[in-house]
Amino acid sequence: MFYLRHPSDKSQGGDLQILRWNKSYSNRQKLKFYKEGVDEKRYEIVETIKYDNNVAVLFLNSIDALHLVSEREVTSYSRCFVNLVGESSSEIFKKNNISKIISSRMKRLFSFLVHGHRY
Repeated sequence: MFYLRHPSDKSQGGDLQILRWNKSYSNRQKLKFYKEGVDEKRYEIVETIKYDNNVAVLFLNSIDALHLVSEREVTSYSRCFVNLVGESSSEIFKKNNISKIISSRMKRLFSFLVHGHRY
């Protein structure tokens, strides 16, 4: 997610809130709760990232990537952002390989962002 807040937008809210499941639910339970709409009693807010200009947030989209946007006061400015989505041709959620794959791909991504070429 890459935020593009207008410089004149002084409204409060619209912040990205990173959440964590409250207890050790199984993936099956999490999926059930997710489909029903996750009730506030099932998660806690662990971090808030202010809606601001030139702020990028990257995370793996999974059942544990809970997040929401805080309520925003009425304003004439739209909440502007670019949703960046990447796909992989290989399975990245295998327990034995995930840390190696994530590390490798994040190195390549940051190298590309900083240097404009692959790692």
